[in-house]
Amino acid sequence: MRNTAAERLDVAVKAVAPIYGVSIGLMEDKKTWEIQFTPEATEQQRANAAAILAAFDPAEPPSPAEAVANGGALIERQRAERKAHALSLLAQGKTEEAMKELLELI
Repeated sequence: MRNTAAERLDVAVKAVAPIYGVSIGLMEDKKTWEIQFTPEATEQQRANAAAILAAFDPAEPPSPAEAVANGGALIERQRAERKAHALSLLAQGKTEEAMKELLELI
């Protein structure tokens, strides 16, 4: 399972604030890190997210709870990608391939 610092930070921040995602510019310079908030993020949620970013150590291995959360997020993303691929196959008239892809999701 891939478990990058950006993925770990994304999951941690999403637990406290509505965001589109995070980006890490230079790993060693947190001034280059960004959180992309959704419009509905409150000031308190933004402050909580900023505190998580400030305390986040990309070199520290994920905790067991974090690993589980990241694994769940990764699985959901992979499922969404496979579903999108299956729908693309359907749109191309490749029904049999699409059905195989969709059946693997069950």
